[in-house]
Amino acid sequence: MVAAYQDELDAARGLLCETAELLNGHGIDHVIIGGWIPYLFATGPLPHPGTFDVDVLLNEQTPLAEVVAALDHLRAHGYRRAAKNRFQLFRTLTVLGEPVDFHVDFLHRKYADGQTRQIKAWGPYQSISGPGSDVVFVAGERFTASVEGLLPDGSRRAPLVHFCSEVGFLSTRGRSVGFGKRTRDSYDVFLLLRQSKNHATLTERCSTLMTNPIFKHSMNMLNHEFREGRATDDAVGHLMELTPLSKAEAFRLVHQTVDPFLTALGFPASRLPWVDQPGTWVTK
Repeated sequence: MVAAYQDELDAARGLLCETAELLNGHGIDHVIIGGWIPYLFATGPLPHPGTFDVDVLLNEQTPLAEVVAALDHLRAHGYRRAAKNRFQLFRTLTVLGEPVDFHVDFLHRKYADGQTRQIKAWGPYQSISGPGSDVVFVAGERFTASVEGLLPDGSRRAPLVHFCSEVGFLSTRGRSVGFGKRTRDSYDVFLLLRQSKNHATLTERCSTLMTNPIFKHSMNMLNHEFREGRATDDAVGHLMELTPLSKAEAFRLVHQTVDPFLTALGFPASRLPWVDQPGTWVTK
């Protein structure tokens, strides 16, 4: 039996479950990073638009033969190589009767900010470096959770999935918010901080890791982009698309969520001058 998905997000969830199950079968050291973390674990009143690919972060110290065997195993189960990007595998799933291609991206831990190698070859495959991802493996910022989904073979299962922690997520997203087309990353950061189930623990752990130069640089960039760059506007834009909030209300919500977190990490409080009327704001 082959799964016939009713929407693309359910298909992407099936892809996540199948990918994790197949990689677990080979035991290679990896975690899932990206939008699945806020989507699955920062649920609450504010919605997440969903994510449609699977980002797999590999431990670069894994023996080459083990990675090749694991990715060969994926290909034996319907995953295809891409002609242009060798760090991706594609899986065609049926959504509302139409074949739709979903992709899995492979990244490797970036050891330090001065590391120049962006691409790593794994035989016929590649991975790209994941800036800010060092803490995932070095500091143990990872966890395992069971995720239920309809797998492409038509069966519903709940495999264990290895994820980076919320701290690891912030470390990697700190390198991408405010840049070009990745405007959704800013909303992901805001949503995670707003709806984290363990906000106090998250803040405390982030404060502790400020002694780690790689993590600190991620937080420096997060602070700069939300307070001086475009990250706040990006998050506000997505919040307005997903909720009935006005721009003023959305701005206040983002500011009141992100600013205390950054201040708790030791950054100066924002100097935005708020007016007294509810729902209004001005900036200099």
